[in-house]
Amino acid sequence: MGFDAAINYKTENVAQRLREVCPAGVDVYFDNVGGDISDAVISQMKPNSHIILCGQISQYNKDVPYPPPLPPAVEEIRKAQNITRERFLVLNYMDKYPASTLQLCQWIKEEKLKVRETVVQGLENIGGIYGVPVADNFRMEEATIPNKTADGQVKVRTLYLSVDPYMRYRMNEGASYISSWKITEVADGGGIGVVEESKDARFAAGDFVTCFNWPWQKKAILDGSQLEKLDPQLVDGHLSYFLGAAGLTGLTALLGIREKGHVSPGAHQTMVVSGAAGACGSVAGQ
Repeated sequence: MGFDAAINYKTENVAQRLREVCPAGVDVYFDNVGGDISDAVISQMKPNSHIILCGQISQYNKDVPYPPPLPPAVEEIRKAQNITRERFLVLNYMDKYPASTLQLCQWIKEEKLKVRETVVQGLENIGGIYGVPVADNFRMEEATIPNKTADGQVKVRTLYLSVDPYMRYRMNEGASYISSWKITEVADGGGIGVVEESKDARFAAGDFVTCFNWPWQKKAILDGSQLEKLDPQLVDGHLSYFLGAAGLTGLTALLGIREKGHVSPGAHQTMVVSGAAGACGSVAGQ
C-alpha cells in the first residue's frame, strides 16, 4: 500500500512502536479512531503539529459528544505542544467533488491507488464475523411504490449499498454532525443504482446514478436533484468503486489531507493514519 510502517494495535504496543517508527515525532495525524490509539499518537506529536479529526469509531458506542473530549492528561499535552485538532466533514466540500473524483479515478487506473473491497450479494449472505451485521439484524418489508414518477423524479433499481463506520454513529439518538436514523424509517446511506424511468431531463433510462442518502430498498423513486450521474468507464466498469476509493471514503481521505492536513510538499513530514486498514484510512495513507 506504500506505507513506511504499519502497527497492529491488537498484537503490538502502539506507543512503543510509534516511538520506534517515528523517532523524530509526528507532524500530521489523520485520526479515524480516537480513544487509546489517538492518546498514544498525540503523546508522540511534535510541537505545532496538526490533527485531522475525520472519525472516532472507537467512541461510537459511547454517549459522548462529537468530537469527544480528550483525557485531561492528553489535553494538557495537546495544549503544551500547541497541537491543533480540527474537525473535517467531507459534505462541506461538495464543490470539490467532481475534480477530486476524477483525480481518484485516474490514480486507480494508473494503479497508483490500490483498491480493496468486499462485495456481498444480498443481506442474507453477510457472514457476521468481527461484529459485522447478519441477516437477523434486519427486517425486510414489502411495500408498494407509485407506478408513475412526478416531474423531477427518477425511478431507480438499486445495485450497490455502502456499509460504513459512520452508520454506527447514526444509530445514536441526537447524533451531532449527521442526522440520526429513525426506527420507523428506511435506513439510508451511500448507494448506486440504474435509472428505470425518469422525469428529470438530466437522466435517462439506463443511466447509472448515485447519492449519499440512498434508501435501503430494491427500488425507489428519488428526487433527481439529489442524484449524480456516474461514468463506469472512469473506473473500468467497477461501479462499486464509486462507493469506496472513488467515492465518499476516497474523497474524505483526499480532501481531508488537502484541505485540513497542513501538509507541505517536500517538507519531509511524518503522517500517522489510524484505522489505516479501512476504506478511508487506506486511501489517506496512499
